[in-house]
Amino acid sequence: VRRAHDLGLAVICDVVYNHYSPVDNALWEYDGNFKDGGIYVQKPDTPWGSRPAHWRREVRNFFLDHARMLLEDYRVDGLRFDAAHEVSEECLRHVVSGIRANPFWHNKLLIAEWGGSREDYHRVITQFGFDAVWALGDPHAFRDAVNSSPHRSVSRVIETLDDRGFPSNTNFVRY
Repeated sequence: VRRAHDLGLAVICDVVYNHYSPVDNALWEYDGNFKDGGIYVQKPDTPWGSRPAHWRREVRNFFLDHARMLLEDYRVDGLRFDAAHEVSEECLRHVVSGIRANPFWHNKLLIAEWGGSREDYHRVITQFGFDAVWALGDPHAFRDAVNSSPHRSVSRVIETLDDRGFPSNTNFVRY
């Protein structure tokens, strides 16, 4: 991180609070509770691994402490929340508001990768406190708009490139 900053580059870490590893999960039975993985895990699993128990205060605080460590100890410039739509709203609000409560981190960039409905994009910024939405479905929507399907049209291509009416073009990440 220091070297990147010396070169004038910002560093954004990808944080995964929507699932744990399906193998070698360090939090599996971490609390000593040997029933179904302990307090950090809930059922059913996600397609990518064990589902965190987002409703538990201990889990929400664990994720907030992790984010604080990256911002404070490693001095990263922002966080990209992987598949944030898979994290409970309560947990997202807890972590983001905990970060925003620190006056020294107001300039930290918080990006939510969002696979939920496009109608949610503004809410992700205005209600959850993220700076930007990384639209998970955009590559698929663009490919569908330009392929040889019967739904192909210039208007569909333009729709996928629309900035969604955000106040700033930095509120919407394209990839």
